[in-house]
Amino acid sequence: MTELNFKRVLAFMKNHPWLSAIAVISGKAITISVYVFYPLFLLYLYLTDYSGILRVILVPAISLIIVSVVRKIVNAPRPYEKYDITPLYNKKTKGNSFPSRHAFSVFIIAFAAGYVYWPLGTAIFVLGVLLAATRVLCGVHFIKDVLSGFISALIFGILGFIIL
Repeated sequence: MTELNFKRVLAFMKNHPWLSAIAVISGKAITISVYVFYPLFLLYLYLTDYSGILRVILVPAISLIIVSVVRKIVNAPRPYEKYDITPLYNKKTKGNSFPSRHAFSVFIIAFAAGYVYWPLGTAIFVLGVLLAATRVLCGVHFIKDVLSGFISALIFGILGFIIL
């Protein structure tokens, strides 16, 4: 999105405080929900002696490390650094915008859950789409950041859960 587009979206959101609140609260709620879900999901798999638990742990863990290293190397600026905008989140982080680790994490967890039980993975995938949208609408990521987070999760998901 261009600076003008970000300004228009953020102005619209700020002129509709209920919409801003929904975007901020839902973004945080989705993040917390998925990050609480994943360890509980792993505990469930452990307690039920699920044979693929190691893959469900290692694929997200290894891919998160790789994505984090790439993110540090690229060190892309965030929209509020590049443009004269104020995000809806009270965020002061500098750089590390590309790829979005929030988007990547939710999508790779969706693929891990889908590997075990596809309807669960599908539900988390939908939450991932909503989270990615809130990250852009709140002015903390560019569309390319969340798309690259999704594409990274897709590549690692295919490699880790289908090919290997």
